Amino acid sequence: MDYKSSGYGRLLESMPSKRYKVGIIPHIDELTHPTFPTIAGAIGGSVLISPSDEPMHVLEMIASCESILSSAMHGLIIADGMGIPNKRILVCGSMYAQNRKFEDYYSVYGISPKILDVRGKDLSSYDWAEVAESITRDYAIPSDKVRSIKQELLECFPF
Repeated sequence: MDYKSSGYGRLLESMPSKRYKVGIIPHIDELTHPTFPTIAGAIGGSVLISPSDEPMHVLEMIASCESILSSAMHGLIIADGMGIPNKRILVCGSMYAQNRKFEDYYSVYGISPKILDVRGKDLSSYDWAEVAESITRDYAIPSDKVRSIKQELLECFPF
């Protein structure tokens, strides 16, 4: 299937080449949290993506990643829309404080995705190469379901 017919090409003219193993996206409220640069430094070939950058740049950066690790729901949704395996990461706060919106989103796919919870943990104890591999291995959202949902949304909101 080519890029345009996949439905991914609504905003980007073409998918950029994959330059990064993992894109790491903090929630806007966590931009200065030290965990994210620590993880980015620990995972070879990763890149830290700021959601406060210009939107097209953020899209291009996400598209250039093999997988995404994000505490921001929008990062996960964009990755799903581009067919990029992703995983939610928790670095601070209560998992249950905002979990309802994530549960609601994933209920469309009938799944309860795995979450990487590093809150209060020693980051040096992780095998970050294994964590990077687990993003793809644990990814459970079927691309045909994403395409179907995108098509239904386009039919309801064509402009």
